[in-house]
Amino acid sequence: MRSQSLTVVPRHATAPTRAGTYTRWDVLLYPATAVMAFFLLWLRRPEALTAARLWAEDGSVFYSAYLVHGPIRSLFEPNNGFLNLIPRLFTALIGRAPAAQIPGLFGAISLLGAALSCGFFALPEYRYFLRSDQVRVACCLAFAAVPYSYDAVGNLAILPWYACIPTMLFLALPRRAYNGRPFWFMLGAASIVFLTALSAPGLVVFIPLACYKIYKGTSRVRIVSGAFLVAMIVQFMVSRVASHANFAAIDLPSLGASMLKVAAYRVMLDNVVGRFASGDLSTGYVVALGALIILAALVAAFVYVETRKEAVIARRLTYIVCAIIASIVITCLGSQLNADPTLAAGLDTLQRDHNLLIPIALFYYFLGYACDDLLRWRTAEPFRALAFVVLVTIAAFSNFRLPPLADDDWVSHAPLIDAWRAAQLAGATHSALDLPINPPGWTVSLPALQGAP
Repeated sequence: MRSQSLTVVPRHATAPTRAGTYTRWDVLLYPATAVMAFFLLWLRRPEALTAARLWAEDGSVFYSAYLVHGPIRSLFEPNNGFLNLIPRLFTALIGRAPAAQIPGLFGAISLLGAALSCGFFALPEYRYFLRSDQVRVACCLAFAAVPYSYDAVGNLAILPWYACIPTMLFLALPRRAYNGRPFWFMLGAASIVFLTALSAPGLVVFIPLACYKIYKGTSRVRIVSGAFLVAMIVQFMVSRVASHANFAAIDLPSLGASMLKVAAYRVMLDNVVGRFASGDLSTGYVVALGALIILAALVAAFVYVETRKEAVIARRLTYIVCAIIASIVITCLGSQLNADPTLAAGLDTLQRDHNLLIPIALFYYFLGYACDDLLRWRTAEPFRALAFVVLVTIAAFSNFRLPPLADDDWVSHAPLIDAWRAAQLAGATHSALDLPINPPGWTVSLPALQGAP
């Protein structure tokens, strides 16, 4: 049988609509970008593989629930009103491993999943949204190397926020991109979208896009968008039952100040000129300065969008800006509803910026598109990618290295957990365990075993 050859098309002409239209460059683009993203993420915190530590929910929620309730029941126990299905699934798959190996396995899965997610925008299908392959690759690598969060690398709890990238991109694909795709592609896309929507509540800002896709799209598009909406409905029902939101805690002046600070500093300045430039956000003048920064950014974005002759592009960029704003509002509102001390009071000392990965990703797309579009007729493609890299270089140097996690003496704790599990399986008695992990104050808590009657 004659083998099917790769069809040769101009490298940057169009996005492929069928598998047979991939060039050799297209085939290599995504895996090469994902490998580079993996090494960048690993270099940000090398000990994620060599001296991994359990972090927060990884140990106190996901691993503890697996040990106490088993792999099935632990999948469906909400935490603060959310299912967090992706980290729970991985915990169920690897939880039988010896306790000493669990932090390393968590770190490896987190790095691999984050790298695959960061590189997703490099796929040639997304030339629909940004024609230059090199600028898209630069956006992918910047998202791996620049956003600062103390828990950004090496833990399962952060993985759903990285998975938001392929989820957003699957939802945004135009219907012609689904033409000729095999069934496994549709099933894989719908599964990723469904699981991520049950793990990252910040994706709620894309409900209007999913509804539009169901209304305007083909049957293939409706499968993916429908999976997203079903997951959002399930998540909403779980949140209504399990959440401890305190609506009386909403302080509108503080909420407004938080949104200004987050948009101006945490989303924009931190990811362009670096975290050191924003400094302490507790002083009063930063609110006014943040308002000026936001006003200038919105005016620039509005002028840029309005000068686009293509209505489709103008609508797309307008939606991006609205999604960034909505995501910031939801993050700040959620911090007050759940009385989260690390997010409240204007995010003055925020160390866990993973809640902002969605608006940061959209912000980078907007910057990348502007670099490619404004310089298209003036410079060659490598220089357009270089222009984007220059924009984020200072932030990359400032934010790149993440501080190592404190030694939680897991080597000593792991045998205690293994002994507890052995007693649980044997129906024997065992005392309760309360083992400290990172950050301070979090523990792996296992109840006392009474033994078989």
